[in-house]
Amino acid sequence: MRYELLEIVCCPACGSKFQAEEGSTRRGGIDEGSLICTGCGRQFPILKGIPQLYLDDESWLPKKVEAQGWVELHKKLEIYDPEENAVDLSVPYVSDGPWPPIAKAFDLALELLDISGGERLLDLGAGRGWAAKHFALRGCQAIAMDIVPDENIGLGRSYALMEQAQVVFDPLIGDGEKLPFPPDTFDIVFCCAVLHHATDLPLFLKNVSHVLKSGGVLCAINEPCLSIWQNEEQTLQDVAGDELSLGINESVPTFGRYLSALDSASLQVVQAFPSDCYQDEDTDWPRVAQAKGAMWAGFDYKSPIRSLKGSAGYLARRSIALARRSAPPAYHHVSHEDGRAQAAILTWCGGELFLLARKP
Repeated sequence: MRYELLEIVCCPACGSKFQAEEGSTRRGGIDEGSLICTGCGRQFPILKGIPQLYLDDESWLPKKVEAQGWVELHKKLEIYDPEENAVDLSVPYVSDGPWPPIAKAFDLALELLDISGGERLLDLGAGRGWAAKHFALRGCQAIAMDIVPDENIGLGRSYALMEQAQVVFDPLIGDGEKLPFPPDTFDIVFCCAVLHHATDLPLFLKNVSHVLKSGGVLCAINEPCLSIWQNEEQTLQDVAGDELSLGINESVPTFGRYLSALDSASLQVVQAFPSDCYQDEDTDWPRVAQAKGAMWAGFDYKSPIRSLKGSAGYLARRSIALARRSAPPAYHHVSHEDGRAQAAILTWCGGELFLLARKP
């Protein structure tokens, strides 16, 4: 753990600063030791250079189970042991697995965040820390936080990423619902496929809002978004049965649930759209929404088949939603045609949510 991190972190129990107790040092910081809270006296270990800044209580137990679940899942899929020139040193820019759409969304995030260098950034739910690495390469002071300390598939792998890229960021183990940082700490909080793993999404986002500076931004990419006419329990069993069986927390929130949680955290939506439908900055969103049946298009004699499919989808989705008494959310965050079309797609068709939200 670098000594500079002491100026940023605080006790997750009482919010007080830490005093470091060194056991052994290397990598220009503390390798083994502990952080002692100057307020409540709690001690938090530093293991292999990574501070363990969580409260080992009942709320941490499911996260501890989930951390082991991720290890077991990787072993089950036979992708646990990194090989020479391992692919995880290059993610998200690899050509197979889940990474191509993640790379596309990540590049878009870099473009829209307009990183200038010098921003303080929290990569929350960081996994191995691949995003923190890329932000650090662009000059950010990056902190990577996750619940998984494993040396192959968790933050224990972060030092290999740093060494390969010749860059530095700060890894730590912590709880997204009890963030170990004081208020107004970060310019940016970044999440990739993280929000839907939160055990309490409104509380998670309230923690994010707490540590963001005024005007700071949450950027969340590749978050699954459920159509309001679909059944979440059945969808989860279809797409995440293995994860659930291993104790990994999974959910597929509707767009309305995301909006409600953001509103409760006083985070204002800047942009929210289905990244799997995004082509470029000139994407014709109303046309995409009409083709998917998320918005009514009327009949187009030049494209009769497309019109009929879109209209059939529109009527079918609304009929199912009406039967289930599922009401669409109010799109208070948009006042323009593209925004309404994007929101309609996320509401009625679902997809992968790309989100930018700002703390006022």
